[in-house]
Amino acid sequence: MAFINGPNTVKDSLIVCYDPQNPMSKVSNTVVENTVSPQFKGTAAATFVDPSSYPNYLDFNGTNDVLNSDTNLPASTGFSFNIWVKHNGAQSGGYDRIFGGSAFRFEIAETNTGLIRLYEGSWYTSTVTLDDVGWTNLAIVNTVDPLMKIYKNGALQQTLTGGRAMTSQSWRLGGNGNTPATETWKGFIGYFSYYSKELTTPEIIQNYNVLKSRFI
Repeated sequence: MAFINGPNTVKDSLIVCYDPQNPMSKVSNTVVENTVSPQFKGTAAATFVDPSSYPNYLDFNGTNDVLNSDTNLPASTGFSFNIWVKHNGAQSGGYDRIFGGSAFRFEIAETNTGLIRLYEGSWYTSTVTLDDVGWTNLAIVNTVDPLMKIYKNGALQQTLTGGRAMTSQSWRLGGNGNTPATETWKGFIGYFSYYSKELTTPEIIQNYNVLKSRFI
């Protein structure tokens, strides 16, 4: 039981945790259990690699692999995402959507040299990119100010204005309901968590340090 939600990761206000390395998360090649509660089970065409490999991860093909949650995210004034991702080639449509909600999304804009951009009623393009080789840890924090902060590998990279409270919304990994096939995520997700609060910088560093040896 000590391995639930990842060893020594932040647990306060943790709502969703998909951890393919955790046996509690992996159910089959198309089902991912939330290690926090029975809600937020994900089902998709996205599949795990061979369990003998290390680390395990979700492999999205950039065409029809999306991970659909069975439960809407709850409304929250401040919220945070913590995710380990690895890119696997540009999409012809120019965008790779990592997380797609009905009111909040984030993706890579290939047409802007791979910059991360976020949507909360309007699109906001950052100056942050994923690492060219290997895995990247992204923490995206929406504050009550409201602001949107983007951390990369434990360090704050940019603060954007225009954040707003999370509304209760449907969501998926690898795309969203109106995402064209050419704009779905092409790459890997090794860990995903969502918090109904704004993580502090020490908490983000804690999450990064706990899991970095798995990916870096």
